[in-house]
Amino acid sequence: MDQNLDFRFSVPDIPQGEAVTFDEIEERCWKQLQEKEGKCVQSLINLAKLYSQAKRYDQAFRCVERLIALSDDPEEHGAYYLALGGFMEQIGDYQGAVRFYRQAFALEPCRNQTWYFIHNNLGYSLNELADYNGAIPYLRRAIEIDPRRPNA
Repeated sequence: MDQNLDFRFSVPDIPQGEAVTFDEIEERCWKQLQEKEGKCVQSLINLAKLYSQAKRYDQAFRCVERLIALSDDPEEHGAYYLALGGFMEQIGDYQGAVRFYRQAFALEPCRNQTWYFIHNNLGYSLNELADYNGAIPYLRRAIEIDPRRPNA
């Protein structure tokens, strides 16, 4: 079965129904990270997503760079470079996105969801750069990987 790297945002330790601010969520994530001596993957993922949603991309990038440094798993690296490419897309830097997607592509991750999105997002970014011929093979491959997804 295809196993996915969980890069979803989850707010840590907040009682149901309690309203929290950005600063409170950030503080809780940093506290969890410190409690695990800077090696809490989920806290770094949460911080990266939190900063991305707040358009604080420099901080989001630093969190993902720390994730890369903590891991020696090429599969995880592929997912992290995919996330970095997504951040570049968010700021409209499609050249930068292509660079990160190519780094992810070179790692040849084997999880279908990761592999699909690397192909899909690389094709999308190349389309945004008007490199339509360059995009087609990646988009076709994404469809081959998962023909049920509408993106490619």
